[in-house]
Amino acid sequence: MLYLLLSIGTTTLLFILFKVFERQKVDLFSAIVVNYAVAAALGSVLIFPKTIIPEGPPGEYLLLLALGALFISLFVLLGRTAQNQGISIAVTANKMSLIIPVLLAFVLLGESIQSLQLMGIFVALTGIALTLYRPSGDKVLSGIIWPLIVFAGSGLIDFLLKYGQHHYLEGEHDFLAFTSGIFFVALVFGLIYGLATRQFRLSERTLLYGALLGVPNFFSIYFLLLALGKAGMESTVLLPVNNSSVLLLSTLLSMLLFKEKLSTLNRIGVLISLGAIFLILYGS
Repeated sequence: MLYLLLSIGTTTLLFILFKVFERQKVDLFSAIVVNYAVAAALGSVLIFPKTIIPEGPPGEYLLLLALGALFISLFVLLGRTAQNQGISIAVTANKMSLIIPVLLAFVLLGESIQSLQLMGIFVALTGIALTLYRPSGDKVLSGIIWPLIVFAGSGLIDFLLKYGQHHYLEGEHDFLAFTSGIFFVALVFGLIYGLATRQFRLSERTLLYGALLGVPNFFSIYFLLLALGKAGMESTVLLPVNNSSVLLLSTLLSMLLFKEKLSTLNRIGVLISLGAIFLILYGS
């Protein structure tokens, strides 16, 4: 339970930092690249004298490459969504993606799923639609498409993390090496893209804010992997608990700290989304 609570706290902090970056006019992409350098370095220190290179089968290396590419892509998009459309929208798109790993864990990993969980999934889709709803005058691409990409990509990441934990990870050393490896691959992809497109600009500000982001980012994934491996819950139960808590806490903090405003339909959507998660949990 401790690892689950720590994952909730560090994940919520990430969304708050995205909004702080916007207020401080921090170059988001450059800070995210630095964040992955800090996260990979932190993992290397924690795992020393061993290396962050995993010692598993080829499938583990392919999984690391896929996760690294997804991490850098989705993290940038998640930050843009939080800054442009609000923390509540970004968190809902990110955390309601639990529908995807729950279904995939049932189909591909043989985990159990009950009728109430299936009902919760259908209710969750309604909540997502209401939360992401914008008046017709808003730009469709920025208002709906990008949050939906966050939703799909985040769900795929959650499942691949669970898949890695299920097939390749056994002890705390494996969790550290796997987490660090993901961040190192994400750093490489980010540097290649940033230097090729000249979007990566190093400065004292990006170093500072990237470091602030890198520490909770590393531990949010590390604690989630530990929770998946040691909490004694199936992922069909643990992920709803984790995601509902992050959604509720982030929404409350965004209203208190940044005075974010949601329409009545958006608020109803957030409440329905929370209810759906607890329905999935109760059905377990």
